[in-house]
Amino acid sequence: MKVSIITVSYNSARTIADTIASVQQQTYKDIEYIVVDGNSSDGTIEIVKQFLDSAKDASQDSAKDVSQDASQDSAKDASKDSAKDVSQDASQDSAKDSSKDSSKDSSKDVSQDASQDSAKDVSQDASQDSAKDASQDSAKGVVTKFLCEKDKGIYDAMNKGLALATGDIIGVLNSDDFYCSNDVIENVVRAFEENETDCLYGDLNYVDPIDTSKIVRKWRSGAYMRENFLKGWMPPHPTFFVKKSCYDSFGTFDTQFKSAADYELMLRFLFKESCTAVYLPKVMTHMRAGGVSNVSLKNRIRANREDRLAWKTNGLKPKWFTLLRKPLSKLTQYF
Repeated sequence: MKVSIITVSYNSARTIADTIASVQQQTYKDIEYIVVDGNSSDGTIEIVKQFLDSAKDASQDSAKDVSQDASQDSAKDASKDSAKDVSQDASQDSAKDSSKDSSKDSSKDVSQDASQDSAKDVSQDASQDSAKDASQDSAKGVVTKFLCEKDKGIYDAMNKGLALATGDIIGVLNSDDFYCSNDVIENVVRAFEENETDCLYGDLNYVDPIDTSKIVRKWRSGAYMRENFLKGWMPPHPTFFVKKSCYDSFGTFDTQFKSAADYELMLRFLFKESCTAVYLPKVMTHMRAGGVSNVSLKNRIRANREDRLAWKTNGLKPKWFTLLRKPLSKLTQYF
């Protein structure tokens, strides 16, 4: 089962290496990693290119072959050169103190010993250097698709990523977020296979933007119940994985939204279209505190208006308290 992961970036040089590394370190390897950048000017593009290599498997095999060939060739050349040099020196020194025949025998023995030692040392050095290069090449191959062009906003960029995705399951990882362990995708795939579900979500920790080891909020999603949307509930989008067939059937992100298109999409998939969902009770993602919809009171008011629009756009009617409880429910994340 192939998993497509989409990261959208714009001037994310400070954080995107952590994001990419968390994907590269996953134990599950059938991953298509797509990065969509909006023409960053702070070095983000150069960082992504360091991890870009569409021929990941070929790079690893090639590095292995080069390591072996370099080791053999170096040993062979060293053997010839060392034998020649040592033989000449030993022959000249021995000629002064011994007979011509003795000189030849001594030179031959010393030459062979020195040649073998030299060849062994050069072979080991070449093998270690080649192994190091192979490891670096493997890391480079994590980004399989990279699109860099201007976009009309974060959700337009996400839609570009969806258009490139070919995986059976699709997830979105923001450019300042990162997976908290190397078995996240492995657990996601196992849960999809065991439950035959359309969607999956888990838990998320908000972390300090500078000291990411410091947890400042804990988002514990809880078991899925469709009616919880009426109580202001939603799953954390960076933990939300969906079958590609759902996007094909029910659409992508609605770009009329500036900060709540993720909420609208999950409301549409889970509540309106009744896609099945499974809760994975594990912390999957670490998000740096300070999202687009939470950085100011003004943005929070706009987000609340967009939440209301999300229901209206889908022809749905919330309870009178639904949109009041949605932001208030986040208070529990601090305790």
